[in-house]
Amino acid sequence: YGLANIFVELTNGLETQRRITDKKGYFGFEELRPGKWTLQVYTDNLPRYHYLKEDTFEFELKPGDKKEMLIEVLPKKRTIRITEQGEIILEEDKN
Repeated sequence: YGLANIFVELTNGLETQRRITDKKGYFGFEELRPGKWTLQVYTDNLPRYHYLKEDTFEFELKPGDKKEMLIEVLPKKRTIRITEQGEIILEEDKN
């Protein structure tokens, strides 16, 4: 599944285009000029305890090229420590 509302930016140094991913995590850029492009994925709206495997992608487009990218969002490994809680004693009021 994909992540919605993730901000992505594509630039070639002269032109910059921005998109927000749809509810399935998809986004697209059309009618790009040939040349070197850089895609930046921003992490502001990632789910808690997740990170991007890569957040920047550089590629070159030739006339008529189409590119598809898989951007991986991974869970952060966390250490969970289970601690033993002492016994809880409840006192009853005997009045």
